[in-house]
Amino acid sequence: MIKKYIYSDYYVGQIFPEEIGKPDYTKFDITDRGSILFMTMKNPTTYEIQQMSSAKKRMRLSCLADIMWMTFKFGDLEWFDAPYTPHLSKWVHFPQDINTVCKDISFVLIDSTDGIVKYCEHLQYNETFIAALKTGIMLLLAQDFNKDIYDILVDMVKSKYTTKQIAEIAVAECVF
Repeated sequence: MIKKYIYSDYYVGQIFPEEIGKPDYTKFDITDRGSILFMTMKNPTTYEIQQMSSAKKRMRLSCLADIMWMTFKFGDLEWFDAPYTPHLSKWVHFPQDINTVCKDISFVLIDSTDGIVKYCEHLQYNETFIAALKTGIMLLLAQDFNKDIYDILVDMVKSKYTTKQIAEIAVAECVF
């Protein structure tokens, strides 16, 4: 049986057993319900959770090596990054769904020690960010895609640039 996850209706306290024991990661995706930043952390501290839920959230979109890079800053925490290509978004049909799925984002933080959602929030993008996101998606969809090359490019960018450097070359920003 194949599990199909549609990112919607997250809530604090929800349990994802499949995330238990996984290493920390950050994944940005777009589904038929909109964008999501899905993060796991081993034992996130109260301070980290407070910073994520603070009123100081920023998201930036950068483009490097034919990859969209989403960078995120929560309060006083360091920048997080997540590479993205629409070719890997399994639960959305581009381009016909682009106007409905590029309006908002859900932030979800899961503690990888117990699989419990520690923070989640759903927010709207600003118009400038929406336009940049749609443009980036359409430009990438016009290109051929090879997952192996994509993985090599992701590794190459991560070896040459820090997350902060990727955030600094952003083409769009959304402050929530």
